[in-house]
Amino acid sequence: MANIIQQVEDIYDYVYNIKEEITRGGQGAVFRTDDGDVCVKIELKDDEYVTDTSNNSKYDDIRILPISQNLNVTKPLSTLKNYSGYIMRLLEDMIPFRKAFDFKEGKTSQCTNNWLDNFKDNEDFYNDYGQYITSGGYRKRIVAYLHSAILLLQLHSSGLVYCDFSPNNVFVSDKKSNIVWLIDSDNINYYDITKENTFLHTPDYAPKEISTGKSGCTFYSDCFAFAISLFWQLTWTHPFQEPEAESEDDEDSDDFKEQSNRQDRINAGKPWIFYNGYEEEDIDTRISKIILSPNIRKCFSKTFSSEGINKPNKRATMFEWAYVLSKDLDTSIHCRNCEMDYDYISSEEGNCPWCGNKNSAIEIESKTENGMTIWKFVHEIEDGQEIHVPSRIIYGFSISNVDEIAFDIKIENNKLIITNFLDDCNFYFVNKNSKEEIYGKLILNIFDFCNIISKIKNDQTICNINMRINKK
Repeated sequence: MANIIQQVEDIYDYVYNIKEEITRGGQGAVFRTDDGDVCVKIELKDDEYVTDTSNNSKYDDIRILPISQNLNVTKPLSTLKNYSGYIMRLLEDMIPFRKAFDFKEGKTSQCTNNWLDNFKDNEDFYNDYGQYITSGGYRKRIVAYLHSAILLLQLHSSGLVYCDFSPNNVFVSDKKSNIVWLIDSDNINYYDITKENTFLHTPDYAPKEISTGKSGCTFYSDCFAFAISLFWQLTWTHPFQEPEAESEDDEDSDDFKEQSNRQDRINAGKPWIFYNGYEEEDIDTRISKIILSPNIRKCFSKTFSSEGINKPNKRATMFEWAYVLSKDLDTSIHCRNCEMDYDYISSEEGNCPWCGNKNSAIEIESKTENGMTIWKFVHEIEDGQEIHVPSRIIYGFSISNVDEIAFDIKIENNKLIITNFLDDCNFYFVNKNSKEEIYGKLILNIFDFCNIISKIKNDQTICNINMRINKK
């Protein structure tokens, strides 16, 4: 076991005091310092810190890679004097996905609500779902993985492969799930180089071709590792976990403990756990598969099917993941009764599949002039709650403006108040046969059917935005 390090010094003679370890993997450990948002990565070999600094020059090569300054990827600021490693910046409140979303075996949940209280006699169910809710639920995970998918897609668009995606290497803000950073940029390299000689991977996340040494890292191996991580964090079960339920007496039944049979099952081309050949009662998942919407399950099927295992180019791409996660995010609502999130569009009459509660929601759909659907957006509503409608409702999906807002909606005293309209468009309210341009704010009766026309400035593109309130 590596010795505890209290200080490190960089090549510019600046001393950093180690505050805490925030993540550790097979390649190295990352530490937070008492210097605000400055972190340190030190390489590991056989669980010992590497003191040979001859390879530190490789970190200088990262600076010439075509990684945009606007991309949330940590890069070396300076190398260390006495260790193989480097100094990097990371926002102070950021934590790895593993810490943000992981399940902890035996942890007593502090969450309570009317739905969970019905399961107090079933401690496993009560604590598992309580942890899921308090760690942000489905929607927070979708937001975080959407932004990490976009980061990977932007790297791929520049001809770069990340090489070792795992919940230890991607960080999310403890306050805002749409602020995501990739660390371990020292693994990034050009596609033509990585596919020949780079076999970096984290066990249980690697596709067959990487772990068996048949191929180096590629865009497709990034996609596979991303899908493994996403599935694991959404369901708290590895997609290639043994289908048979584990014994209740097995002290090592924690789904997040290292189990070599998972990678063996991937390499052997064994079916993933939601393969149609498995019976539901044979599948040991902590969180029910109904957490997965039809669209997201289709992407998992493409990636984890026999074809996806053996033919890397058949896997869902990062663009597909980003697109599907955006759709999932925009059609998911939060149940006020059980506090679980669910896909409103695929649910029966919009009712919560977990507790059966009927939730009030606003439905918005935009269409082109010839009637083609551009985008759908659904959100739960409560009096006084402000809802941010994404600009996807106007433009459709785009990675360049994933957080851009088209307008805000608030409901107060049975009035629908629409404000903060996107500056790039002109908006018109259509009422019977009249059309009036909207300036600043639109106030309507909550039960009115609302039709808004958005016309992009300096363009003839027009979309019709229809919205309605479903009060339960």
